[in-house]
Amino acid sequence: MSSSSSTPGSSLIQSNMPVTHVLALVPDAQNLLREYGLHCATCALSTVETLEEGCRGHGMSDEDLGDLLVDLNELFTDQPERTQHVTLTKSGAEALRALLGQDGNRKQDLPAGRQVFAVTIDERGSFCLECVTQGSVDGKVFNCPSVPEVRVVVSPLILRRIGGAVIDVREGRFKLDIPPI
Repeated sequence: MSSSSSTPGSSLIQSNMPVTHVLALVPDAQNLLREYGLHCATCALSTVETLEEGCRGHGMSDEDLGDLLVDLNELFTDQPERTQHVTLTKSGAEALRALLGQDGNRKQDLPAGRQVFAVTIDERGSFCLECVTQGSVDGKVFNCPSVPEVRVVVSPLILRRIGGAVIDVREGRFKLDIPPI
């Protein structure tokens, strides 16, 4: 294992993360990456390359990648603390329930009662909801008290970035309203 690899749990930002995920989790990372000679935010490959692949493509050594990871993790942990809660509105929960087909019209091939939505990061670096089987994603579980069967799971890493957010549906679209810090 090279010094640039991270064992799970040893750091927050890891070399095997897609560049777009790093940029979503650490908004100030763009400036730091630029200091290292990486222009990832404007690079078309940022949607498919991991941080390590991007660094290797620019000729960075293991030591430089390790230094970058230390700096990125410092930036991430230095972000202001957010509340460790996400609010799911009643209208948002009802719209998610309709997607799950819990009204007798199932639309997913997942076991009944075992479906949850996980907040993830898509290939563009945007936060999104993905239907998954309960237990397949580690994190805190949130729901709307008036629609308790609809659950949203948020990993600790993402929760640190979006804590305090409200998941709602407006004009037929799901919205993630992240409050300013």
